[in-house]
Amino acid sequence: MPLAAYPLRADILKIKSGTNADGNPQEEYETHLSGVPVWFETARGREFWEAKGLHAETVGRIRLRYIKGITADMRLALNGRTFGIIPPINNAYERNRELILTVKEVI
Repeated sequence: MPLAAYPLRADILKIKSGTNADGNPQEEYETHLSGVPVWFETARGREFWEAKGLHAETVGRIRLRYIKGITADMRLALNGRTFGIIPPINNAYERNRELILTVKEVI
C-alpha cells in the first residue's frame, strides 16, 4: 500500500519511570513528543492459530523525520490507535534524516 500524500500527526509516548504500590514497574506512558508528522503504511496483517484460538496481528511501517532518542520501548499514538515499536529501528542509510519504524498495534 503506498504512503499517504500528506503526513498524519502522531504522539510519541515514553514509559513513566517509577513503581506502583506493590513495587512493580509501572505500565503507564506519558507524552514525549506531540504532533509529530508521520507517514503510515500497512505492511501486512497476519493471522495464526494458537491453542484453538485465532489471533490477529496488525503490523505496519511508520516513516518519520529523524528524531534523536527514539527507542524500542516507546509507543506511538496515531488516530486513536496505539502502536508499539518492533526493534530494530531503521535509520535510513545511516544519514540521520529519516526513521523507518516497524510497529505492531497494542490492544
